[in-house]
Amino acid sequence: MALYSLLLAAVFIVGAPYWLLRMATSGRYRAGLAERLGRVPDGFHLAASGRDVIWLHAVSVGEVLAATRLVSELESSLGPTWLIVISTTTATGQALARERFSACGSHPIFYYPLDFAFAVRPWLHALQP
Repeated sequence: MALYSLLLAAVFIVGAPYWLLRMATSGRYRAGLAERLGRVPDGFHLAASGRDVIWLHAVSVGEVLAATRLVSELESSLGPTWLIVISTTTATGQALARERFSACGSHPIFYYPLDFAFAVRPWLHALQP
């Protein structure tokens, strides 16, 4: 685990200039940056409080489309005491997830955090999936 984190940090540091340049020149990768770095919006704490949580991750559009039926089936079989939250990685996946799952307001949508303990831990603490 420590070796993985160390190698991931090294890749992050080496790749940072490229990603920062891409953010500055194209505007890509800025959306959801705070969430990717571990910032959990206040509403997530309230939504998950006292509820059982299922965290579904759909990387992009194809996975969001596939998850639509799964979410519907989970809702009908588990009932209202469960909260289903959906994370995505891409901007297009995020937009589609918000369109599909936020309409009823019952499924919080967020960007999947970077695979660093400091970024994932706040989400796990808030949601307790």
